[in-house]
Amino acid sequence: MTVYLAIIISSLLLGFLINKEKIYKNRPLYIFLWIIIFLLLTITAAIRYKVGTDYSYTYQKIYYQYINNYSNIRMDIAMKFLYKLIIFLNLHYQWIFVITSIIINFIIIKAIIKLSENSMISLIIFLAGGFYFFAMNGIRQAIAISLFYYSLIYLKQKNVKKYFIANLIGFLFHSSAIIFFPLYFFLDKKIKKKYLLLFSILFILTSSFLTPYLINIILKTKYALYVNGSTDYVASNSINLSTIINFMIFLCFLFVKPKNKQDKDYNIYINLHFISLISSIFILHIPLANRIFLSFRHIQIFSVPYLINNISKNKKWFKRIFTILIIILYLLYFYISVGIQNHDGVLPYQTIYNN
Repeated sequence: MTVYLAIIISSLLLGFLINKEKIYKNRPLYIFLWIIIFLLLTITAAIRYKVGTDYSYTYQKIYYQYINNYSNIRMDIAMKFLYKLIIFLNLHYQWIFVITSIIINFIIIKAIIKLSENSMISLIIFLAGGFYFFAMNGIRQAIAISLFYYSLIYLKQKNVKKYFIANLIGFLFHSSAIIFFPLYFFLDKKIKKKYLLLFSILFILTSSFLTPYLINIILKTKYALYVNGSTDYVASNSINLSTIINFMIFLCFLFVKPKNKQDKDYNIYINLHFISLISSIFILHIPLANRIFLSFRHIQIFSVPYLINNISKNKKWFKRIFTILIIILYLLYFYISVGIQNHDGVLPYQTIYNN
């Protein structure tokens, strides 16, 4: 826990410096600070030992299955290639965690640099909000989600080719990324707030009715294990808390105005929070809904800084108070989800050097 608090506080301080205009104009120093953040986050994740629920039960286990020539190993194409490359080079299985930690943190940091309007808040939400720790467990999906968030740059540019390439790579790591492809065609479209609110209420009222039909569809796919009791992937209290946070942010977007009529950022963020809200409604009934919810709820890394920056310049006092409250909220989430519940199995933190 001490290690995680240290990197959160360090990132908070470094993010605070990066937000300064003088630092931004000093490009060598600006880049240097980002490199420090990248190394701090990546090394901590890369040298972990038996940290994350799937460390031993999935990734380490599959390494030895490949070594022993097991057949029908359940793994996506890109990860199969990574495993075979590491084995071909006669490397230790720890390199799985080294390489994937580099990939995830590099993509997320690049996305923050390109998309975020407040690097400090984005870093705090990335860490204390849970994505960093989720990436120590759901590695493949974390890579796919990271690439999706980065692809939002191409969505705003209407660069369909690069958007689909980015998410195709994500799909090769985790097939759930297939849900990102159709989003290109409507995610940046303006949907009237009253319709979003109306649809939300309708889904809440009809979720119990719709659940059996959705379960029946899922049971016919390879994801049947998430609804037939053959997996322990279930909702936890921390996930419930995250649905509340997502709902609060969704409400904030309903009550704030976009910066202009052509504000794609606003449309993308409110639509993603709406999708998160809809998927969260089914979490108590269908464990698989957690996977979908996780894919979208971490958009908070970029949407919350947008909300803060959207506060009028004439209300600097309110902006400061709101920023402080946001930091406290996510630190509280970190304390509950990691400190108390040990969500994703990231405690105790230990490294390959003391085992």
